[in-house]
Amino acid sequence: MVYIRAMDYWNLHQWKGDPDKIRPHDALLVGWETNSKTRPRMLARLREVVMEKSVTIHSRRLYKQLSSFGENDSGHVEALAGRDDLLFAFGIAIMSWSENWYKAPMQSDSLSAADIDWEAMGIHVQKPESPQERMRRILATPEEPHEKSFLES
Repeated sequence: MVYIRAMDYWNLHQWKGDPDKIRPHDALLVGWETNSKTRPRMLARLREVVMEKSVTIHSRRLYKQLSSFGENDSGHVEALAGRDDLLFAFGIAIMSWSENWYKAPMQSDSLSAADIDWEAMGIHVQKPESPQERMRRILATPEEPHEKSFLES
């Protein structure tokens, strides 16, 4: 963390930790801790954001993981098939976005993304997809049959 802050990078998830023997007072901690207290809260927030369509999911792999995530026979919510790494990374991002949003300190607010020559830096800039093109692409994607998932329960 010292190196990240030395590079003047401030886009970090911060949260107020509970006091313990090492930290007798509330401490400002950096990073996300997934445990038995935070996991259900993160999954509930993730489901809420996806169901209310507050985000657009562009990744087919993430969509597949969301679709195959649900409750198993013993009642534990987990990946029913395959992996869940993208789902939890997305969940952590959603929690950080919803709980800790703030405007990061900037060197200069006068420079915008339009002023930067991305092509000169070797970064290909893709034009945004129109709503009609997006709908055409989505409708052309074949839908696979699946069991009741995390998104549908």
